[in-house]
Amino acid sequence: MLREEAQNWVKCNILTHFSETEIKLDDPKPEKRKDKYARMEKYALDNIYLEFTTQQLVDVSGLSAGTLTTWIKANGWFKNVGRGKWEARNAKEDRKSV
Repeated sequence: MLREEAQNWVKCNILTHFSETEIKLDDPKPEKRKDKYARMEKYALDNIYLEFTTQQLVDVSGLSAGTLTTWIKANGWFKNVGRGKWEARNAKEDRKSV
């Protein structure tokens, strides 16, 4: 059997611990890569035929330059028009026209 003071001390510390844990659980979840890719597809559709630098696309997407460049080369939403310059395209329409 614990004394009443000890029980109160344990209750206070446990409640404090759980309230701190709940605050940490409420933090927003980090954005997933698939969401960043979806944002880039929408960005390309909204800005068809406009040119962008790699840095501009990195700023919009939140991806690193290497990851972004690999994704661009694999998917066709942007076309390389020069060193470090990309033109937004509609990949689905381009595939239909070929």
